[in-house]
Amino acid sequence: MKKGSVLLAMAAGLLLTGTAHAAGKPYIGIAGGLMLPSDSNLANSVGEPERVSYKAGYTISGVVGIRTESGFRPEAELTYKAVDMDQFKYYSLSAPIKADEEVFAAMANVFYDIKVSSHVFPYLGGGIGVATYHIDHAPILVVNNGFSETRIVAKDNDTVFAYQAGAGVNVAISRHVMVDLGYRYFGFDSDFESHNLQVGVNYQF
Repeated sequence: MKKGSVLLAMAAGLLLTGTAHAAGKPYIGIAGGLMLPSDSNLANSVGEPERVSYKAGYTISGVVGIRTESGFRPEAELTYKAVDMDQFKYYSLSAPIKADEEVFAAMANVFYDIKVSSHVFPYLGGGIGVATYHIDHAPILVVNNGFSETRIVAKDNDTVFAYQAGAGVNVAISRHVMVDLGYRYFGFDSDFESHNLQVGVNYQF
């Protein structure tokens, strides 16, 4: 976990350095909301189809960006996501599982703002970056034809390529402050995907 945090901090520093050179009005922001993950593949060493479903989780993020006259908005983001696992699925069998997953990610985003009025700015865009995730080891009791079998979720820590796409609307409530209502589709490593609904506040300098 410490190694992942250091890596993300270094990546964020590089993103912020690039963003600082863009022309426009700089802003900072924070956001939080609901994370709804899809089922994840957790195939074991022989390729058997193990899958995990999740409960609803949460997401928290901080951003630094530049709002340009052209409408394009480059942005650097650090995000933290956490969720509890719900069910372990093995072929037609399933069992409850008590484990959690944490994700730290550093993202380089580009959004495009559409000016509807002087106060309302719908937007869409996406980003790429790096994510470090941690999954607790968790024993699971699976009953198969009357015989009990204990299986282990084997994934632990890894750092992988991450991506996201999103849309939303920024509403200006003052000269410097905007409320951000947004949706993000976030995924990594081809076997973790989530839908994120978030509310944020941006301060434009």
